[in-house]
Amino acid sequence: PAAVRGRRSPPGRPVFARHGAAGGSEREARIETRLAWALAALLAVALLAVALGPHRIGDYSTETDFYGAYADGARLIQHGHLDPARYGVVGPVYEATLALAGFAVRDLFFAAELISIVATVATLLLWFHLLRRRANARLALFAALFMAANPYFFRYGYTASTDALALALQAASLALLLAIPGRRAAAGAGLLAAAAFLTRYTAIMLLPAGLLAAAAGGRLQAPGSSRRGETLAFAAGFVAPVALWLGYCLAHGAGFAFQLHHNLAYEVFARARGISWDTYQRDLQPRFGTLWDVIAYDPWAVLRQVAVNTGTHLRDDARVLLGWPSAACVAL
Repeated sequence: PAAVRGRRSPPGRPVFARHGAAGGSEREARIETRLAWALAALLAVALLAVALGPHRIGDYSTETDFYGAYADGARLIQHGHLDPARYGVVGPVYEATLALAGFAVRDLFFAAELISIVATVATLLLWFHLLRRRANARLALFAALFMAANPYFFRYGYTASTDALALALQAASLALLLAIPGRRAAAGAGLLAAAAFLTRYTAIMLLPAGLLAAAAGGRLQAPGSSRRGETLAFAAGFVAPVALWLGYCLAHGAGFAFQLHHNLAYEVFARARGISWDTYQRDLQPRFGTLWDVIAYDPWAVLRQVAVNTGTHLRDDARVLLGWPSAACVAL
């Protein structure tokens, strides 16, 4: 009939829409997941090409710590010696990981590069998994692309340092904490947060963040699971390995002391006056045994420098990560 012949077929789904759906279909999610895995594979190949090609020797910045500390520590661990006095700035997890990798890869520098490569690819996939669970695969894919294209993420992806491993452990902790419900996942998140902390002590931020997320309902809730139980599970997962390490330190005649306060002391009392790090270590470092010594020496100078550095780092980090136009929008 003419009425049937003249009826228009329903419009197809537009390629672009002003008001699109929050998430795509299951088929699109599968495609985006495959693209994320392909991106991770390409990132691994690119990092491995750099490690096997031009990056045959460490740089004079971050990787001096590999030559001056991490390689020696890994060799000591391989021979059965774990000296707690070595770990005032970073924890023992990186050197222990390097020692294990060194049994399979005799060249410790290349072993360190492989650790960074594996950790960087794992970080990319963990964040994709986290954002896919909490948002959707499309957003997760764009976040993965953003990370893979960042030059700093790529650089530390082959650097022989603690950075990539600590970042991967932090990402794994957050993935369990925020994307997997249940008390066991909370305990596992705490355990991984402790491993990240014992890799780089700055990862202590995961402890208050994890406790707050669990207590305030920031986790996916499992049936029959309580916020209090998951909070306690996260805390127990964090405390257990840290307490074991502290007990080991005390049993071997070493306290659990941080030395990161020297970074603050150098920033306030040396760098601002044009004093080099070597000169600081020789002339000023003996004055500052603890963080309180740094603060008590000149509280207003410390407060002023921290305030200035906070604004400066936020500005510079936004510029490096997003570029000037986006950084200006963030600032406004």
